[in-house]
Amino acid sequence: MGQTSSNAVLSKARALYGQRLRFEDWMALLDCSSVNDIATYLKAHTAYRSVLVSIDEFHIHRGQLEACLRERLFSESTKLARYDLNLGEHVSAYLLQKLEIQIILRCITRLNSGQMEDPFFLIPESAAHQTEIDEKALHTLSSYDQLLHALSHTRYEKILLAFAPKSTEEQVDYTGIESALWIDLFQRLYQVIYKETKGQTREELLRIFDDYIDLNNYSRIIRLKRTYHADPDQIKSLLLPFGSLKKETLDRMAAAESEKEAAEIMQTTRVGKRTLSTPHKDPDDLIFYIEYHDCRKKIRFSPNPSVVLFSYVFLLQSELHDLTTLIEGVRYQLQKAEIQNLLNPERFSGRSS
Repeated sequence: MGQTSSNAVLSKARALYGQRLRFEDWMALLDCSSVNDIATYLKAHTAYRSVLVSIDEFHIHRGQLEACLRERLFSESTKLARYDLNLGEHVSAYLLQKLEIQIILRCITRLNSGQMEDPFFLIPESAAHQTEIDEKALHTLSSYDQLLHALSHTRYEKILLAFAPKSTEEQVDYTGIESALWIDLFQRLYQVIYKETKGQTREELLRIFDDYIDLNNYSRIIRLKRTYHADPDQIKSLLLPFGSLKKETLDRMAAAESEKEAAEIMQTTRVGKRTLSTPHKDPDDLIFYIEYHDCRKKIRFSPNPSVVLFSYVFLLQSELHDLTTLIEGVRYQLQKAEIQNLLNPERFSGRSS
């Protein structure tokens, strides 16, 4: 990478990170009593005004607002990626595939619940011309066959064909499809990292994604035990075959008799020692908290443009995750304290400003 491009990524990513929501923004958003209030505040006082300028904030639907917020994630990350001559195009591809997977999984949730009446607006305008998914078909989705049709000629059609229900009464295997889709994404990503990077850049990127997947697998083990009472073989078949945790460690956690025993095993690992002491309500929270904590350091201090670029993407995704959670909390009229309890606590610690 040329020095000019390298410096451009570092400076632009850090400048964009400077536009993040601050403590006072989160407190103001928590005081909002409706989705319209949230849209009004974001449009008037934050960097999200760039994607909200043309909307009527007084009549915006929750799905429309979330789509607008995703538009900023996708458009800004894609523009920034153009300056990274090594991984830029791959960052854009990663973002698009992750978005498409989230769309597919939401569709499957809708099919399994039978609640098809709620329209949703998921694909940002800047990504619409890049995806091969038939978005219009998703809005009228009522069967698994229709989902396959909407995904025809995409890489996802073959994956989902293997999970086609035998009858219309049978529930779609959400967990199996989820694992298969994430494996496909991270397999491609790790191939890119090993092919396109080396030295410290490769080491830092591998640590970011290894930690993410290790925590994802730990969370998945707890979820499968708690929700599905899955046996060890079922659990092992649904884990992501990446990360730094040894197979023996994953096997022991899968075979653990309780969540407490699984946590004790996780605490013997490198990633477990540094993460499980973080206060959290659910293992899924750890993924967002640690990702936020580590990437905030890397965006400030890493000299590697690709690392800083991915860190910015992760941080903006983390912010979007909390914003979406807040919007849902306000929509369902949860108390302010209840909503704050669902968000990353570091946003309210004073250290994030």
